Amino acid sequence: MKKAILSSLLLVVSVFATDQTNYDLIRPVYPMTWDDTSSVENGGTVYSFSKFTPPSSKETARLYPADGAKPAEFKPNGFISDTLDQAFIDALSLSVSDIRVNQAGYLPSDPEQLFYYIDESGKCDATYSVVDTDGKEVAKGGTLAKTEGEMRYIRKINAYESSSVERYSVLDSIEKRPVCKGKLADMAGLPKNKRLRVKVGKELSSTFIISDEVYSMVRDANLKFFGAQRSGNSESWFHGPSHMKDGDGALTGGWYDAGDYVKFSGTMSYAFMVLSLMATVHPELDDDHYAYNHNQVETTDGVPDVLREAKHGADFFMRSYVHAKGVIDDMVVTVGDFMTDHEVWMHCDSMDAYANAPERTLYYGELGADASSNIATGLALLSKSYAQYDKAFADSCLMVAEKLYAFAKELALGGSFPHNKAPTWDHRSFYPSNPNFNDELAMAAIALHYATYEKTGKMDYLEDAVSNKEIAESVNAKYNIDFFEGGWFGFRESGFNRGGWVSDYHNIHSFALYAFYKLLLADEKTGKKYGLDDARLTYLEKVLFAFLRIISEEGSEGDSELSTFTCGDETGYQKGDRLYLNNSKVPYNGLSFQLWDTFTWSVNSYNSGATMDLLFFADMAKEITESKVDFPSVKNIKLNYDDAKQIAVNNLNFVLGMNSWDQSFVIGVGDKNESHVYNRTSNPEGSNRFSKEEYERRYQELLDTTQWSEHEDDFLLKEDAKLKRELSDPGYSYRPMVGALMGGNALGRDTILSDAMYYVSVGTSLWGAANMLSSLMLLSKEHSTAAAPDTSKSDSSVVKTDTTATKDSTDKKDSTDSKGKKISIPNAPAGMQNLNVVKFGSMLDVSYSLNVAAPATVKLVSVSGHVVRNYNGGNLGAGSHTVRFDMSQVPAGIYIVKVCAGSLSETKMIKLAE
Repeated sequence: MKKAILSSLLLVVSVFATDQTNYDLIRPVYPMTWDDTSSVENGGTVYSFSKFTPPSSKETARLYPADGAKPAEFKPNGFISDTLDQAFIDALSLSVSDIRVNQAGYLPSDPEQLFYYIDESGKCDATYSVVDTDGKEVAKGGTLAKTEGEMRYIRKINAYESSSVERYSVLDSIEKRPVCKGKLADMAGLPKNKRLRVKVGKELSSTFIISDEVYSMVRDANLKFFGAQRSGNSESWFHGPSHMKDGDGALTGGWYDAGDYVKFSGTMSYAFMVLSLMATVHPELDDDHYAYNHNQVETTDGVPDVLREAKHGADFFMRSYVHAKGVIDDMVVTVGDFMTDHEVWMHCDSMDAYANAPERTLYYGELGADASSNIATGLALLSKSYAQYDKAFADSCLMVAEKLYAFAKELALGGSFPHNKAPTWDHRSFYPSNPNFNDELAMAAIALHYATYEKTGKMDYLEDAVSNKEIAESVNAKYNIDFFEGGWFGFRESGFNRGGWVSDYHNIHSFALYAFYKLLLADEKTGKKYGLDDARLTYLEKVLFAFLRIISEEGSEGDSELSTFTCGDETGYQKGDRLYLNNSKVPYNGLSFQLWDTFTWSVNSYNSGATMDLLFFADMAKEITESKVDFPSVKNIKLNYDDAKQIAVNNLNFVLGMNSWDQSFVIGVGDKNESHVYNRTSNPEGSNRFSKEEYERRYQELLDTTQWSEHEDDFLLKEDAKLKRELSDPGYSYRPMVGALMGGNALGRDTILSDAMYYVSVGTSLWGAANMLSSLMLLSKEHSTAAAPDTSKSDSSVVKTDTTATKDSTDKKDSTDSKGKKISIPNAPAGMQNLNVVKFGSMLDVSYSLNVAAPATVKLVSVSGHVVRNYNGGNLGAGSHTVRFDMSQVPAGIYIVKVCAGSLSETKMIKLAE
């Protein structure tokens, strides 16, 4: 039915809110000018659209802006809105400056504050200055030094309107050029907490800050990725309630894995473990800057943010325990089908609205020793760290944690368990259980000793970790300082190591060792508190040298090396028949400071694990050195923790913009970001929906081509389900997945392919973000850790007995807790710019622009009050927003468009005619 809009529509919405974030100083901003005619050396700031390549097919809804076009919202140094056209984002990021800085910024305590300058001449004889955002000089006379490295730039972009419609492509490259380095720390008096740029000649860098809070700000941005990945009715700042039918509503919540909507046991349990550990061992680095909803920064919920995000994960696992009626092997911790979910590309909060949508797959009997141990670790830690906020919930966590550990232990030692449900685990899902599970069990045993010893006085869990001969007995412990005598730490003949791999969702050795140190061994008082006063130094020595072995084996071959320690004389330190080697080396790339240089899938996620390990070591080694530990075996040891920390910091410089592509790999941080992420809710480029008519055509085609057999009914049901999942749904616009860590340069050291389908480089993984969070927390600014009030209020997900039903605690709106603290913010003007409604064929676009952040909904309502189309945008940031409604099945008549933003609403009447 063909229709036309006969009345114009103008929307004016005023809201009382603010778009301030906790990381305003590191958010993307525009350059001082929008100049696409000059080279970057002459002050040009934007890549020209004349260099974009149009699609080979003419079937496209929109191309890219014309030459010389600039965003209507453009203001010098103004924030880049989260609804900016991807073509404009590409024009900004493709303008590659020769000055490569950390686009978030630098710590004042960083003795280098390193940046790169790409000098075609190789002379490195240019001087540089530092200017503010208006170009005013704040320091001058900076000198550069040569490096032995070179950088080459290759960037390929494939942009799409949908999975089948091309939009444009770009191929740009620069041959290898010599790299010079500058150290901002050499320039005295640079202002703090103010955006700055490096200037060489007429060329300017992206903005950056120098601040004690810089990594606290990046951490706050990183946390928003977890909020965006939340499933269920979970106050996500990024989307509305999603997948509320999982397990008939009993298994909602948790986090989506990466760019898809599957909730995987392996990556969810890993992220949960990481969040719980970091919130527990470093409460002084966990701020309460957000409410549960990360768009709420004016009023918080009174709970530190990392700890609150860990609680979100705990809610899902506790819910799964109740759903399984207390039978651990029946806990469902993977939801969704790998193949089917990856075939459908649409917004997550639209999927429940499918007509005849098939139920999501629930996987029974797939909980291995590794994932169950990670869940046990997280719950055990929360049983202490969350007790001050909700004692009943914390006690329930401990009960389930002990059951999970017992299950994992028995499973690891060859036992089996009965099921209430038949196992449904098969090859179609991803991230299967890992047979190398002793590191997860070691971690869980340490966490449970920490959680239970003060109450029980029992050493059973600690003995399981380090000495239980029934679990394992290490014949090498008597000869090697880094070997444990038994238990999970001594489970393998090769010792407690990863065999040269790196920290990831299957290898948590460094977490287990770091947790052992921080929770039980950190000082004499801690050792006595947990029954380790006599054995503390022996285990501390083992933990340290096991950690040194891990980090020396995990790096790929590089052109530089970090010496982690020295002790004894030139050959080492000898005691009896044992020789303790002097020194271990950690190889790394001397230009990028990458420690994991494999350049395969999601290289940044793996490399972030190695960076995290160096910071774990630096933290542990610094405390050991300052406390002047007298080890029982090794004497005269010197731990090079400052060097380890510096390499880790410089690697973060690389990730945040000091790289070949002049691009920050953390979305929403730094001026230049990827805009073609592999994430369905963020990016509509892979959209593959089609109309009911197209469905009927394809189904008939399926009937005509099916090879009939005795299994044809089952086959048709499955194929029909796939088709129905792709029924027409309102479109959506690209939104940056703030906090996501991009996969990186998977095609080689110099090359990035920006293509929404090429997940190896533009993927956004849950476990990679967890690794990144650990590094960011260790570099965050410390604060007072005053305890929260001990309350007895009960959370809605508390389990008091094995069979007590639970309600999804994420339904609870705790973002306006009256006990939450107030944060002072500047006044923001309320209001909204007037925009139009535009109709393309059968599509109706309702466009509006908020000048401040607010929760927003758009509805199309008939005069009889029936809601014909509805869009819940959740909490939207300031900037332009467009909602697209498919009107092909809407009858002619009078309709009301209602836009609600914040506490106010505006309605307009339109008329649709035949």
